[in-house]
Amino acid sequence: MATIIGVGVGVFVLLVLLILSIAACYLGGGSRYSNQISAGATGGFVVITILLLVAPRGESAKGTLEAEIAGYDSTITHRALMTVSMVLAVIAAGGGMVAFHLAPTVYAKPVDFQADIASLEKQRRL
Repeated sequence: MATIIGVGVGVFVLLVLLILSIAACYLGGGSRYSNQISAGATGGFVVITILLLVAPRGESAKGTLEAEIAGYDSTITHRALMTVSMVLAVIAAGGGMVAFHLAPTVYAKPVDFQADIASLEKQRRL
């Protein structure tokens, strides 16, 4: 398996995708569809990251320590991804609860109030 500085190709693919995703978010920030561009770039990066984590890896030569360990739990990646996704869901749910239920609601000021401010400004100029 090809490695560069002791790191595999998958890490470099993730790094390039992360840079492209950040660039897409930055460049699309001033456009009309900045929210859709950011969500698409982030979603694409997350999907490709999950696919690379779940994809089977190539066989590598086992050292003496790995040869002594007989069993390998092939479901550990799936369990780790499930745990991480559940933790992120709990964090997102907590943030949503704070944003929509605990934070005070901000209402627009009545139109009459705006008209009163405009009339005060006009009186100050006179």
